[in-house]
Amino acid sequence: MIKKSNTSIKENARKSMGITRDEYALCSYAHYRCSDPRMKSTGWCTDSKEDVADFVGITRPGLYKMLSRLEAKGLLETQSGTGFIRATALFIDTENANEYKENLQDDCKLSLQKENGTVNKVYTDCKQSLQPTVNLVTGNIEVELDISMNKVNNSQADLKPLPKNKKKENEKTAAAAEILSYFNEKTGSRLGVENKHNQKNIIARLGEGMTIEQAKQVIDFKKKTWPPGEYMNKYLTPDTLFSGKFDKYLDESTPKQQKPQPQSQNGSPSNGATIKNGIEWF
Repeated sequence: MIKKSNTSIKENARKSMGITRDEYALCSYAHYRCSDPRMKSTGWCTDSKEDVADFVGITRPGLYKMLSRLEAKGLLETQSGTGFIRATALFIDTENANEYKENLQDDCKLSLQKENGTVNKVYTDCKQSLQPTVNLVTGNIEVELDISMNKVNNSQADLKPLPKNKKKENEKTAAAAEILSYFNEKTGSRLGVENKHNQKNIIARLGEGMTIEQAKQVIDFKKKTWPPGEYMNKYLTPDTLFSGKFDKYLDESTPKQQKPQPQSQNGSPSNGATIKNGIEWF
């Protein structure tokens, strides 16, 4: 089984959560591993405490202390009876919110051009007036921007229109989030709907022409045919459902039309029956 050998520390997210780098690495590891369909319990990191401690680079007693601190902060949770762990929605949403904010800052700095085209970048002051927050009603990540252009050299510079491919990319991301939200609702999962790893296969299928309704149809079908307790239930994950086998799952979930009964030339059924007053007589 391939395990995570390293992790990237997102400093802004780490600082906003008030945790150490080792604590962030533990949350990131748990979040990565719980999405693996080969885990013993779907949606949980079932690796041994020795393996987890070895990844973080701490002792087993140190790991238990760290788990207690992260549970108290609401960033990790432990499954009762098994000790399996997973990152909470709070960790996932905070990580995604800070990544979204950083992308906005980069887009802001590169979004202006001089009209003569000689300068590709126009330096701007892109100040974030508020920290990113998660709307608990809609689930959307919200950030307010206060953009001042007091360093723009050309006062006639205009904002670049959003490229068509970027617009399509945003539409796919929004559709993938809707599909993941539906998956969570139907399966009781708590996967991050904005998480790039969770969205990867879904976006790939959307690019091939999959619709949101088709995605929901497959989710409903596989939830019914792979119920809890069945061996295949552990494969009830976005990674599996929206893999290269999606067309096969879609075909399986589509009701097959019943073939019409062949009739003889006089309009009677080919089995020899005679139709009288709408009733077959043999």
